[in-house]
Amino acid sequence: GRIAASYGNTVCIFEPVPVSHYKRKLVLNYQWQKTGQFFLQSMAYNLAWDPQGNQLLTATDHLQLWSPPSSDILEEESSHAEEFKLQPDLNDWKCIWQCKTAIPIYLMKWSPDGEYFAT
Repeated sequence: GRIAASYGNTVCIFEPVPVSHYKRKLVLNYQWQKTGQFFLQSMAYNLAWDPQGNQLLTATDHLQLWSPPSSDILEEESSHAEEFKLQPDLNDWKCIWQCKTAIPIYLMKWSPDGEYFAT
């Protein structure tokens, strides 16, 4: 899965990347790698992933729905998928929907099926 973090008007996307350490036996650890970022019109108050973890809803004085590049949609991972993945352009997330709100949104939640969200 992914995590998103924001500071000011910047939203950064991180994904776990396997890191192998060989000693007596194979130990597989993960580290978080920044794989995307985008900029909002103002400071983010809230971030919410859709249930599938593919789209991110952001709340400022606008609600905006962001989508990764089509080649970066999360699916069942194969064991060698990460080896062949090219480094993404960090600013390639796209706003696919937005709505100006009367007041800033501080709380929001997706429905379990990802069809709706509430603020």
